[in-house]
Amino acid sequence: MKLDSGRPASAPIELRLAVEASEGRRHDVRVAVVGNGRLRVLERGATPLSIVHREVSDGTPLVLRADVRGAQQRVLTNPIIVRP
Repeated sequence: MKLDSGRPASAPIELRLAVEASEGRRHDVRVAVVGNGRLRVLERGATPLSIVHREVSDGTPLVLRADVRGAQQRVLTNPIIVRP
């Protein structure tokens, strides 16, 4: 996951998320991105899957986390903290 940070209030924030299967096969996945306890993105699709989420900072710290679930797998990222 890559995140632009260190921006002033009212600056755009961009989160790019790519999900791929290590063996290269297609797998159905559900991707949720939660920011400050609120659902920001919910996408369903097959791997490889790319998501770009953009929002404008209001100057308060933002804590993002991605939760990716497949039929038998789950990936939960550590919190990503963006401070203005």
